[in-house]
Amino acid sequence: MQWLTDMPLRGKLLLITALSCVIVLLLAGSMIAAYQFSSYRTQKILEAEAQAQILAASAASSLVFDDAKATQDYLNALKADDQITAAAIYKGDGLFAGYAPVAQGGRPLPAHLEFGATHFDGYELQAYAPVREGAHQIGFVYLRVATESLGANLMRNGAIILAVMFGSLLLMLPLSLRMHTTIANPIREIAEAAKLVAAGEIAALEIHGRRNDEIGMLEQQFNRMALSLQNQAALAKRISNGDLSVHVTPQSERDVLGNAFVAMTQDLREKAELAAQIADGNLTAEVKPRGEQDMLGNAFAAMA
Repeated sequence: MQWLTDMPLRGKLLLITALSCVIVLLLAGSMIAAYQFSSYRTQKILEAEAQAQILAASAASSLVFDDAKATQDYLNALKADDQITAAAIYKGDGLFAGYAPVAQGGRPLPAHLEFGATHFDGYELQAYAPVREGAHQIGFVYLRVATESLGANLMRNGAIILAVMFGSLLLMLPLSLRMHTTIANPIREIAEAAKLVAAGEIAALEIHGRRNDEIGMLEQQFNRMALSLQNQAALAKRISNGDLSVHVTPQSERDVLGNAFVAMTQDLREKAELAAQIADGNLTAEVKPRGEQDMLGNAFAAMA
């Protein structure tokens, strides 16, 4: 994943935004597709039960009088609906009339069948409706209805989901690029400023920003660091010009550079006092070098 690590910040932000948008849209699309498929199956159940009930009411008299031809005519009217793969009317539990186009790949109707509840057998809906004579059930209608598979439903709705996804991405990209600019550009400016600091250019270094977020905090702390470096550079310049009256105040006990300046100015003041005493003829002044590398201290000791 080195390519991801090396990707510019703007590219990372754009990738995160695009992936988040795609994932959200896929989840939303999946939920919509699942809801539509569930609604579709519910609607098919209602339609099949309504057809079965209408057929049961129409064929009740022919079933009472054992008129198989009239009953078959009622069933044949359903052949206009190509989604109904089989239709039958049972008297008792025995087949009274029906059709199932076996030549077209349909399953034959069972000779005996018990009345049941409407249910799905895979992607095939089996619907039942009682045929009554008054309050007495004398038979029932049985329908087999072909329904759309989940894959076919997804294929039908997938194009819509993809179109919405790409449309959302096209709308999102300009806005996200604008938002990413407000994040990436200030960080790039801070990086360029840090590059100048590393090269020693701290004379008039300041990042101008008016933000209250984390990037604004970073800009403020960078400006604070730059101001501290400028102050230290000014002190160093005064010391190099021989001004040992400078007063250095470290930022804290952990201010390495500030404490080093304090120690240096104190040591130079001590050396300056020794030099003044020697210049006045006081050769008894005690000089204590700070170490073998204290060239100025060792030189004073040798001179005294």
